[in-house]
Amino acid sequence: MPHPRTLVREAVVAALTGATAAGARVTDTKVEPHKRGELPAISVYTMREPVRPDSELTAPREITRDVKVEITAWVANSAALPVARGMDDIALEIETVMQANQYLSGAAGDSVLEDTEMQILEEDRADPLVGCITLTYSVEYRTQPFDTVLDDFLRAKATHSVVGGVATTVPAVDGPFNVQVAP
Repeated sequence: MPHPRTLVREAVVAALTGATAAGARVTDTKVEPHKRGELPAISVYTMREPVRPDSELTAPREITRDVKVEITAWVANSAALPVARGMDDIALEIETVMQANQYLSGAAGDSVLEDTEMQILEEDRADPLVGCITLTYSVEYRTQPFDTVLDDFLRAKATHSVVGGVATTVPAVDGPFNVQVAP
């Protein structure tokens, strides 16, 4: 079973694939696709995942996480579509898709846009001029304790008696017992 964080990334990739100007050029990795392929293209990745402090108050331990999903779109400058406009257009497409699927097909409890950062790559790194816009979403999900290899604790039997003013204790034992209920 994949980690829930993997399921979140895969759900974002699935939602964005074919739904923006990037078409099928949506990857689940932090790569700079402008170096090797056609633009526009989108990279989806996770770099941080704070755990909510109130998670320690739950029993059994349920951890609430806020993974920061970064969606970076790469666009090329052209006479028909200047790079700044290209970044704005693809950002609007990403935001529209993410808003329509804020629970990421059941992989998340919620998702919300937290930050947007834009940059123009210098011409020595990219030809033609390339812009990238990164939208950071805070995606909440919860994890339950992972399965353990221990058997379930069903019952215990402990006996304590006082004989002649002296307490004697029989060690507790674990196992199935014939339990008799008094009428």
